[in-house]
Amino acid sequence: MLVLTRSRGDRIVIGDDVTVTLLSVGRSRCSCGARQDGVRVQLGVEAPRDLRVLRGEVYDAVAASNLASAGTDALAGAAVVLGSHGGLSPAIRQAH
Repeated sequence: MLVLTRSRGDRIVIGDDVTVTLLSVGRSRCSCGARQDGVRVQLGVEAPRDLRVLRGEVYDAVAASNLASAGTDALAGAAVVLGSHGGLSPAIRQAH
């Protein structure tokens, strides 16, 4: 894993087609405006339209749903949906 320290406006370029920009860093707030513990970071991701960009929890939910619905062919189903979008999650790769 590459670990970087970035400031607002700094970019990370992945390959030729993907750019991640740090948009803001600030304290977390709930919808009522009260401060919460922790820091909130906003990232902007620029990528080609044909490249699926998902939050980690969404990616994991899709993988779990594929496993649940595919039964014995679960790994093949997950590979079809997720394989072309950055590879399988570590849990799926380990099960394979």
